[in-house]
Amino acid sequence: MSEPRNTWAKERRLDFIDDVLTEREWINRRDIMDYFRVTVVIASRDLAAFAKLDRYMVYNERTQRYERNAGSVRSSTPARRKAWRLFK
Repeated sequence: MSEPRNTWAKERRLDFIDDVLTEREWINRRDIMDYFRVTVVIASRDLAAFAKLDRYMVYNERTQRYERNAGSVRSSTPARRKAWRLFK
């Protein structure tokens, strides 16, 4: 069975993950579930898909959240800052 293609909604969630990691430097499934009102399964799949696309995210088992890798450098753009303000 082939992997489902990215939908517009999934791409928005992946952008959200990137934005939150850029601004806050960590994210968990609950953030995605609350913001987009999706299930645990969808949030988990989105985090896994993002991890495949971008290697700067690592899972911290102690805190049970995904964190920005200490060695990565990401720039914050005005669009990212605007997205983050919507999340707060």
